[in-house]
Amino acid sequence: MDKLIEDSEILKNLLEEYDNTSVIEIIQKYYPDINFELLEDYYASSDPYLKFSNEELIKLAEHMNYLICKKLDDILIEIKLRNINFDELNPDLINEINELSKFTKIACGQNHTVGISKRGTIVTLGSNLYNQREGSPLGREYIAIACGEDHSVALDKDGYIITWGNNNRQQKKRFSSRRGIYINCMW
Repeated sequence: MDKLIEDSEILKNLLEEYDNTSVIEIIQKYYPDINFELLEDYYASSDPYLKFSNEELIKLAEHMNYLICKKLDDILIEIKLRNINFDELNPDLINEINELSKFTKIACGQNHTVGISKRGTIVTLGSNLYNQREGSPLGREYIAIACGEDHSVALDKDGYIITWGNNNRQQKKRFSSRRGIYINCMW
């Protein structure tokens, strides 16, 4: 549940006023159709895209949209990649899916790919063996990316470099770079 709360703007805001139990009760009151077990299963899974059916991905997208979850983009990309019929989704989600399929930058690692969507979000595909997907940054402010063998690097608009994935050579660090926007990875 902690990963879901961390990812959801609605839940984070409610937690500022209420405790965990009250937040779930409040959400269930206003959004009775949200399946918290499905959401918790998604956030607990190391490779959720292999685990969930097409119908479950559609449900996850709807639930994550209600809760304003940052990982919603990952679900929408998976729906698009699987060619799932998403005509019954909320029109806003249909527009999101169509926008997410437009990338400004793409980088490839050994078994994973990272892209920056037209909106500036990081989208990750492929292996998650070293957290190449799960560890990717959230938000919509990225301007450059690069991939190493099993890790990735992103530069946000404020000049911060974020790394995720394999850390066998201490690749994972967060620091500021004001000298330019070109980044590259090795190994």
